[in-house]
Amino acid sequence: MKNEIVLIFNPLKNIVKRGISIYSMELELLLKERNVDVVSLEMPNWFVGKSKLILFFGFLLWHQVILPIQMLKYRPSVVIDAYNTYSILGAFLSKYIYIIHDFIPFERERWWLRPNSVYQRALHFLAPLFPRLYVYCIAPDIQEEAKIFIKVKTGILPNLVKKMMQNEVNVDVDLQRFCDVARANGEIFITTISGSSSNKDFDGLLERLDVLRKNIALLSFGFPDCFEKKSKNGYVKVFSPGRRDAEQIGNMIARSDIFVFHSISEGFGRPIVEALMENKIVLASDVSPSLSFLSDKAKNNLIVYSLDEDFSEAFYDALNKKPIAMEWREVLIYNEDFIFNLERLYCAFEAY
Repeated sequence: MKNEIVLIFNPLKNIVKRGISIYSMELELLLKERNVDVVSLEMPNWFVGKSKLILFFGFLLWHQVILPIQMLKYRPSVVIDAYNTYSILGAFLSKYIYIIHDFIPFERERWWLRPNSVYQRALHFLAPLFPRLYVYCIAPDIQEEAKIFIKVKTGILPNLVKKMMQNEVNVDVDLQRFCDVARANGEIFITTISGSSSNKDFDGLLERLDVLRKNIALLSFGFPDCFEKKSKNGYVKVFSPGRRDAEQIGNMIARSDIFVFHSISEGFGRPIVEALMENKIVLASDVSPSLSFLSDKAKNNLIVYSLDEDFSEAFYDALNKKPIAMEWREVLIYNEDFIFNLERLYCAFEAY
């Protein structure tokens, strides 16, 4: 692979610091560690802070126009695209690994009125027309769902996840103050990674915590904006610090009493793995595909609850549970060599 170029399409690399952009960045770093010549294609920083509609049309332009133009310059051996979509012209010009994380856009009411959902569904429908298109899903559950929408063979390529807090960091003043006040007041200090998307059901998490009638300090990463609020009955004090880097997030997860990951639908559920890598007890809803990739040792630090069962019992089980120490590389059942080997990926398809 030393004389070949891999082009990674990561348009939101400098715009969104979570989710698929991180997934793509870690694939990029992994390939570079193996002396592969990697080029990452991103949208310009001008799009930072722009509306979702502007981001969508910018994404569309880069995907279907700029990417194929860049391909002519670099002549890559393969394009890797983890954004649930692919470039039509790009799939004609090169081997193209198209990675599907989820089908969440189609779970929303009247999804056909949303441009992003229509765009993805059209590309799913057209996938069989491109013989050089390699379609991978990040988990078996997603692969089963893909059979309904995409009439081509698919493989499995789960998330590569690395420990967030690799080094000691100086904690942000606002984060430190929130932590110190929570400790001084005797509050239960919880961290989470959530967001404004409907599948994250952040209000649902607040309701579940509120009915416990315990004073809780909830530090919530994943929102782009900084804000403070309280739950309906005032038992839960929420602080969203806005965008923070992985080192800061990992540091605060390690300091908290427990990490809670509440969601009603997930592509992979990366935060569960990240928190377990910090040797933290994790309380999570049972919807994330990442749960099936955890080692038996990691599951000792995990409490899983169903969305329709009593949350309080699972919460107190997690709060009273003592974590078992482990190396971060022991959390998942696969390693870096398995997760990404281009020759293995090609052969998995070309054997058919």
